[in-house]
Order: sequence, then structure tokens, then C-alpha cells
Amino acid sequence: MGINEAQSRAITHYGGPCLVLAGPESGKTFTLVKRVKYLIEKHHIPPGTILVITYTKAAALSMQRRFIREMGGKVYPVVFGTFHAVFFQIYKKQYPVNRDCILNSEEKRFLLTPILRKQNMEENMADDVLSCISLYKNGFPPAKLPFPDNMDYDMFRYLAAEYDRQAAVRGKMDFDDMLVRCRTLFQERAEIQKYWQGRFGQILVDEFQDCNSVQYELVKSLSVLHRNLFVTGDDDQAIYGFRGASPGIMRQFERDFPDAEKIFLEANYRSREGIVTASRRVIAENKERFPKNMFAAGSDRRFSDMREVSILPFAEKNSQFSYLSARLSRLSDRIPYGEMAVIFRTNREIESLLPFLVQEGIPFSVKSPKKGKCTHFTVQDIAAYLQLAAGKRERKLWLRILNKPDRGVRRELLTKEMVDLQEMIRDSERYGRPEETAALRRLGRLLDKIKVMSPYLAISMVRYVVGYEGWLKQKARNRIAVYENWKEYLDAVQKEAGKFEDIKDWLSFIKQEEENAVRIQDGQDGEGVQLMTMHASKGLEFSYVGIPNVNEGIIPYGIMPDMAAEEEERRLFFVGMTRAKTALDILYLTGTKEHPRLPSRFLNPILKAYSVSSSTSSSNS
Repeated sequence: MGINEAQSRAITHYGGPCLVLAGPESGKTFTLVKRVKYLIEKHHIPPGTILVITYTKAAALSMQRRFIREMGGKVYPVVFGTFHAVFFQIYKKQYPVNRDCILNSEEKRFLLTPILRKQNMEENMADDVLSCISLYKNGFPPAKLPFPDNMDYDMFRYLAAEYDRQAAVRGKMDFDDMLVRCRTLFQERAEIQKYWQGRFGQILVDEFQDCNSVQYELVKSLSVLHRNLFVTGDDDQAIYGFRGASPGIMRQFERDFPDAEKIFLEANYRSREGIVTASRRVIAENKERFPKNMFAAGSDRRFSDMREVSILPFAEKNSQFSYLSARLSRLSDRIPYGEMAVIFRTNREIESLLPFLVQEGIPFSVKSPKKGKCTHFTVQDIAAYLQLAAGKRERKLWLRILNKPDRGVRRELLTKEMVDLQEMIRDSERYGRPEETAALRRLGRLLDKIKVMSPYLAISMVRYVVGYEGWLKQKARNRIAVYENWKEYLDAVQKEAGKFEDIKDWLSFIKQEEENAVRIQDGQDGEGVQLMTMHASKGLEFSYVGIPNVNEGIIPYGIMPDMAAEEEERRLFFVGMTRAKTALDILYLTGTKEHPRLPSRFLNPILKAYSVSSSTSSSNS
């Protein structure tokens, strides 16, 4: 494609800071590559002093290859890399570290699990705690850290400090440590900071909206002397708040560099006008953003007869998924399956569509590893109850269910790897805790009743008599859609359990299902319909996109605690919409008179303009 006026301004900007706000498919990478070429050829900037930072290794390699092609195949020593790769090299220049010093995921769990066990905490909390540690190190506000249930800030600080101590004893660190240590290095060693400021005289940052505060501090500190900091991104596509990123980082850049040139790339070279208009109206509802006037500038005209955007109501999920599978089948006459996608808010929703695709004979692939329903925490909790009823005694099983629902039973009673209920009762009596003792006796009587039941009745007993269902509602914290999602898992598993007469047979089946959990990796051949979440869809594009379940409680997900959370959910929906090049179907459920469902509030600005009745939509191509 040619260079438009806004792109030309960005490419030829020279001297001082620059903020480029680039909408979906506005030629951002094209502009960055052209700019690097321009700096070398027009201003004779030494290539080795140009640093280009992006967020994934794949993106950095792709950009480097595009640059080499742009330079006619000649290789220049421009540095392309991720934040972690670049600052690892900087840190490595000062300290004797190598890749083996960086903890991998398994090593992190290995370090943290004994620390949790020592505090009588569930070992399956490790991933959640590690996520919080990562966010904390990257500047996430402590008050907003998503701690696991029953964990307070003091306990978290202890766990994080002990985890860091254990890593240090082994001469290890994680990627987050590396960024924090680089920041400390620059703060404490002015001569080192000055060296690197001179080493990189031109700094370009891609996907700047995904920066967290630590990453931003690092690139800003490198640019203090020359101020040649060129950042590009789209605050409307800032969807990684759970990682500590925030679209506010672009506003912060504007405050830190008030003299920065600001350039808007608003031409969309991907999508048809209707898709661009609909997505623009949706995202315009957000208040904390840079306003942009996005417009279609070169979409595929082969499908001019095809409706661009349709918003379709359905009474229930099955009719919604029947429509989707039929729609995909019809479209395959004109569009290859690999150019079609169904995009969901959560991974869990994907499973509901699969039987309909199989029935229609539609090939598909799932963007991320996919687990079967038997690995869901609700099913694992129920299985733990039934295993204990069947005579198992492992400590990890007791930890799963001891206070689900809350019984006020202390984890300190679980001192051994194999736990006997009667010993726990005696220990509780010895400590003079009558309420705890009574709760344990009640639990013992319930387990005795469960062990002689059929699996179906046993699951029903745990859910409604033991009180697990009530605990789930409490855990969902009034997020009705979240609770309904969890309930669907249990309903499906309980229905399946009706096929078994003996609890041990059902438990064997569950174990087999866990071992054979479906893990459909992203298709390398691209021949199947792509199924993915909105987060996973970022950076991708498809001729056709369907987005189901666009209802309150799902999109946005749960109850929004504040405007910032709602606006991030709207940005997620915007990302899903803007993956479509040719046709976009948005589907929502109306429910029944007894159980009505509300369409998402995000549809308010476009519902009337693009609404299609579900009865007539089947003839729509």
C-alpha cells in the first residue's frame, strides 16, 4: 500500500518525543519499519543505536524480517527485541547471569509450593499467588491485586518475600525480577545509565498501550538525554489490565512529554465500512481515551453483496450455536474455513459450540490449549468429596473441601500427608473447640451417607445438602453469569454420572477424562474455523467473525466494580469486532419469559442500526 499523510508524518518525525495513536489495521508496523529505514538513509543514524521494542518474541522477529526485506535483504545491526530480552542483555553486561538463572514456570511452582504447604494453604493456589507476585513486581496497585480467597496483604507479602529468598538462595530470578533489577541498577549506578542512554539514541516502542509502569520507567530513563522516544499503540486496544498494563500509560506519556508530536493513524485497511462504523460507535462510549475518527480505507470488495454487520437475538444457546454452525457451513462456499473465526469472552464457552461443529462436519481448531470439563475446579471439588467418602485420606483432598462451605475448621489440623477424620476430631476436642468438633462430626456423618449412594445422588447430596452450591453462590459474589457458568459444569457432570451405579466407577471415569482431557492446539495449517477468546484474538484478522453470548454478565464479564473495569471490557469487545474484514455476526440471548436475558450494554449504540431477527437471519449470506 502507499503511504498516507498521517503515516508520512510519523515516518519522517525527527528530533524529540512522538506519540502515534494507531487504530486497528492502520499500518502501524508498516510505519515503524519505514521509519527505521528513514532514520538510517535520510539522517544517517548508525543502525546499532536504534532500539525497537515490542511485546512478543514472534512480533520482534517478524518486524526484523520485514525491515530486512525493506532494506533489500541487507542486514543492519538495528536492535529488535522484547522488553525482557533487551533488559536481560543490559543486566547481563553487569552481572554474571545467563538463561539458566531465569526461573521457568515449573521451577516457580516448585519454589512456592512448599512455602504454601508450610502455611497450611492449598497447593493449587500456587499459580494465583505467582500471578499476584508478578503483578506486584510490575507496579500493580496492592489494593487491586486479585488475591486468592482468604488471603490478605500481609500473608501475600510474606509469601512473596519467602519466594524471593528461596530463589536468591538458588541464584535464580524470574523475568519480573530482571526488569526491577535493571531499574534499580539505573537508579543506583548513574554511570551505567548514562552509558546505555548514549548507546541507544533512537528508541521506538510498539504496542505502547500494553506497557506497565516498570517498563515505561525503563524506556523513559534511557531517553532522558536525547528524548528521542517514539511510541506507537492504540489505547482502545489496551486489554491487559490483569497484567498491570493500562491505557492511562499513553496519557502519562503526554504529561511527561508535553511537547511530543501527536499523530493519529485512523485509516483502517482491514475492514469494510459497516464494521469500522459499528466498532467506532461502540468504543466511543468509553470516556478515558483519545478520540479517533476511524474510517475504512481499502477493504476487500469481493463480498459487496454480503451484509457487513448483523446483530441477532436467540431464545437459548442451542439455537444460537445451531445458527452459527449453519452459517459457517454456508459461508464455506465463498470463504475458506481458515479465514473464519468464532470469538468468545472466555475459554469455557468454547466447549458448548464444539458438538454443533462436529455434527455439521466443520473442521476447527482452538487458539489456546483446551481442557475438558472434568478439570474444572467445581468438578474437582465434587470428586474430592466423593473420594473422601470412598475411603481416600490424602491431605490435598481434605484441603480442597474442608471449608467449602465454610465450617470454621482450622487447616492446622491437617498435619500429615494422610489424614484421619477421627484424629482431627480428637485434636479439635483436645484444643477445646466444640463448634469445630461438631462441624467435623457432621462432615463425617455426611461422608458416611454419601459413600453408599449412586454417583448421581452423591453429587446431588454434596451440592444441595452439604452446601457446596451455596458456597459457589457466595464465591461468585453476586456475579450471576459467573455462577451460572459454574453450575453448567456441575449439571453436565451430574447428568453424566447418572450412567454409573458405583462411586468408584465414576471416579475412575473422571480420572480417565482428566488424563485424556482434550487439548486441541492452534491449527498450523489454518484449514479449520478458529475458536478463541477475545484476548487471544488480538493481532489477528478473519474474513468472517461471529461473537456469541453478547449478554450482560458475559460481555461485560460479571458485575463491573467501576468504570475502569467496564471500559476495559468494552475495549475487549472492540478488539473482537475489529478482527472482522468482511462480515461480523453479533449474537445475544433473549432467554424466556421466566428467565429473561439482557443484551450487553455495549450494543446500545448499534443495536437498532444493525439488528436482524433470528428467524430471517438464516437466509442472510
